[in-house]
Amino acid sequence: LGDRCQQIICDSLQFDPSPYRGSRKLGFIDGAHDLLPVKNDTRKMAVMMANRGLVFWRDYGGKGGSRALANYLELLASKTPIFRIMGTSLAWASGPDLRALFEKQGSEGL
Repeated sequence: LGDRCQQIICDSLQFDPSPYRGSRKLGFIDGAHDLLPVKNDTRKMAVMMANRGLVFWRDYGGKGGSRALANYLELLASKTPIFRIMGTSLAWASGPDLRALFEKQGSEGL
C-alpha cells in the first residue's frame, strides 16, 4: 500500500491525534483491552476519521481480558450503530457517526 497506508505504533495514551484530524479513511484499533485504553483509542480515532471513514476494533465479543472492550462497544452501540462481522472478532462503525457521537456527548460518559 506504500504511501496510502500509515501504521502508527506508540503509547496511544500519549498520542496526539490533532495532526490527523478528519483525514483518515480507515482506522483499526487493536491494543490494550482495559477500559481506559479502549475509550482513549476510540475517542482519538473518532477525531481522526474522514467523512467516509470506517473504524474497526479487533477482539470484540471475547470474554476474560477482552470483556471491557465488548462492554464498551455495547455501550456505544446503544447510541450509534456498531456492527459485528460474523464469524470474526471484528466490529466496525462509521467514522462520521462515531465522531458525531463524541461531539454530541463530549467525553463524559463515553
